[in-house]
Amino acid sequence: MSRITVMHLMDSLAIGGAERVAVNLVNLLPRDKYHAYLCTTRQEGPLADLVAADVGRLQLNRVRTFQWGPLRKLVQFIRREQIQILHAHSSTLLVANLAALF
Repeated sequence: MSRITVMHLMDSLAIGGAERVAVNLVNLLPRDKYHAYLCTTRQEGPLADLVAADVGRLQLNRVRTFQWGPLRKLVQFIRREQIQILHAHSSTLLVANLAALF
């Protein structure tokens, strides 16, 4: 059976509750069933050091609410890595919805 690819999206990995939940989720997904990815749409942060080494990473460096470049980069990554599930945390819901349309 092939593993399901899951990408969690967060604006940053600053110290906060939602950020910690996202890091815990990607770190604790059973690797025999899932291949975990974590995308930060804006910037990294102190919690980046806690992400497991086998978690795929993408950083978009978005500075405005809507930007074509980072969205295009996300869509290309999703296609290349064949991401099946997007799990958006907090304000990344808009970015995830736009990426899913493509």
